[in-house]
Amino acid sequence: MSKGSRALLRWILIGLSCALGVWLAVKYLMPIIMALIFGVWIVFFAPSDVTSELQRAPSPDRTLDAVLVETQPGFVFEDTVTYQVYVVRAGSKQFYGKSAKGQVLLPVLDGFGDGLTHAQLIWRGPNFLEIRYSSACIDTFRNHWCSADLDNCKRVVAIRLRPPDDDSAHLCQDWSR
Repeated sequence: MSKGSRALLRWILIGLSCALGVWLAVKYLMPIIMALIFGVWIVFFAPSDVTSELQRAPSPDRTLDAVLVETQPGFVFEDTVTYQVYVVRAGSKQFYGKSAKGQVLLPVLDGFGDGLTHAQLIWRGPNFLEIRYSSACIDTFRNHWCSADLDNCKRVVAIRLRPPDDDSAHLCQDWSR
């Protein structure tokens, strides 16, 4: 085999190797690269949830507020609206996360889907909150509240749900969760 033939064969093999490399990269590496790019987008650029205050009821002694908030999902694949009721220090705009002293702020009521229809937050006394509604899909409910940030949990608020006065069952319409 002549020197020119060997060089041509070498270039053909290099070309085939490059073509094979490109084909493997497109077939196997491209999905991984796209998944990484999508993951970075989710972490840094995806829209976050939007929380709106729907109702605020001050306690009779004006030291606490009961707050009903609605959270609209910001992420593309999530579509369930959630509703929460929080008890917070009067005038506080912070409903979730951690308080100034590091206490985790938990809702006393957490619902989804159809939410709380015709919700009313009614203080029956300085330490007694009633949550009235006509229908609701409630995930979690706590019948008391206290805060280590406020009088080191010496003040306890009793919380009661008051469903409609009729005897019919009020089932959730959205069971997608």
